[in-house]
Formats: sequence, structure tokens, C-alpha cells
Amino acid sequence: MDLASNASLREVHQWSRHFLERHGHDPASSQHLLQWLLDMTLTDWVFRLNQPLSSDELAWVHQGLKRLVEDEPIQYIVGYGEFMGDRFKVTPSTLIPREETSGLIQIAQELLSCEQSLTILDIGTGSGILAIQLARTFKQAQVTALDISIDALEVAKENAEQYGCQIHFLESDLCQELDPHSKFDLIVSNPPYISLAEKGEMDASVRQYEPPSALYADQHGLYYYYQLAEQLPKHIQDTSLILLEIGYHQGPAVQAIFQDALAGRRVSIRQDWNGLDRYVIIEGVGSLEDKS
Repeated sequence: MDLASNASLREVHQWSRHFLERHGHDPASSQHLLQWLLDMTLTDWVFRLNQPLSSDELAWVHQGLKRLVEDEPIQYIVGYGEFMGDRFKVTPSTLIPREETSGLIQIAQELLSCEQSLTILDIGTGSGILAIQLARTFKQAQVTALDISIDALEVAKENAEQYGCQIHFLESDLCQELDPHSKFDLIVSNPPYISLAEKGEMDASVRQYEPPSALYADQHGLYYYYQLAEQLPKHIQDTSLILLEIGYHQGPAVQAIFQDALAGRRVSIRQDWNGLDRYVIIEGVGSLEDKS
């Protein structure tokens, strides 16, 4: 089935279903993918269903679907991902946002007052989603975001500018380039935590397109947690709160790492909405409630 030059959206949808099925992809995803490629809401879709697409739109759909069946993520094709209902620029230098990561924001909101004047550190910021959403949530906060990738930091800066957030971005391998005397009230991180042994279990789109340095870690995926446990003590106060995203099977191991490194602090595991271990919470020995 060929794609006619004056094809309506309905006809393109039909063509797309056949194209996806012919290349071993789920034809039922056609509407979702076309809405992404054409930046259409459901209302747009219904309104335009019987209208012809422009030649540029048809060319873009054809090109986009060819890239999709080669396992390129739709977010890299269109240039943005969605996180907590907002759009953020993404490139192959940054991970694609996952909604599970929003749990770190929700826990911070639960444990801290949005009116507090906090110092916040985001380690391994990538596209900047955590730093930006925290800056938007805690409007009086001073936010610092670190990443080892210059390219990722450039993307994060663009995203921060888009949302009008003043964030201090710093190229750093974890905390190595931080002022050794700097301390933070809230530290968040979603570090690489997939073990190299699990690489073959990842989707082809992840293996082929997302940055390996942001995904995989030595020591059964625990390397960066050991590093953070070693580096963070100099950057925390008695009242500091640390929130980490983890792999679903890493909860007890990461909990033990920080119980050993930060004796006297409460270290707990929190599940995501799928009931899987996803976050480790390290609470201070004091309270931030009186901080203004």
C-alpha cells in the first residue's frame, strides 16, 4: 500500500498500521505514534481525521516511521519527552524521562515544605527534569545540578531556560567538582544502576540509542551508590534529606550501603506505583521544619 500525496489523516493511519505490522511492530500503536509525530491532541486527531496532510507532514510521517521501525525512540525523533505532564528537550546525550522518577519529587513534597528556603543538589541531572521540577516546586530554593556530560548539561540548560528556572549547572563526575565546603538540605539522584549483566535484557531501543554512561554501572549496578556513600557525607548536614532512585531489586543492598556510610540516619525503601522497590530515602537526624 503506497502513501498517496493527498492522503487524509485517516488514510495515513491505515497506511501506518500496515507499515508497522509489516516491520514487526504493533499496528495498534499507529494512532499514538502519529499523534506524537504530528504533535496532535486527541481533539486535533478527530478534527483532522478526514483532512489531507500537507506534503511536509507526509514526508515527516514517512521518515519518522522508518526511524521507529529501526527501534529509534519516538522521543529522540520528535526531540522531546514528557515528564509530570510537561515537555522537556531530549537528545541521544540524555536519558528519556521515565515517570517512575517523578516519585522523587513526590517524596520531597511529602517530607519538606514548599515554602522553605532550601539548598538542593541534583546529581547526574541529564536533561534536567529533577532539578527543574524541584526548582518549580520549591520556589525559594537554590538548586545546583551536576552531570559529567557537557552535552547533557547544554540540554538541561535549555530546558531550565524554557521554564524560567535559575539553576547552577556544573560539569562534574558525581560530586568531585563541588566546593568541598558546600552543604545541601536536599540531595536527589537517579544514577546509572543497570548492571552490565542485564544489558541484554533491555529493549533494543534502549540498547541502541540511549547513552550507556547514563544507564549501566559496575558492581552489579551498585557502583555509583558506593561512590555517593563515600562522597556525600561532606555535603550534608544533620537535617539533610537524600532521595535516590534504584533498580527494583536493589533496595536492600542500597539501604545497607547507606546504613553503613551514614550511621544514625534512618534509611528506608519506598515502592513505586507498581509495587516495586524504586526509591531509597535517607533522612537526617534532625528536622528541616524550622528552616526558613
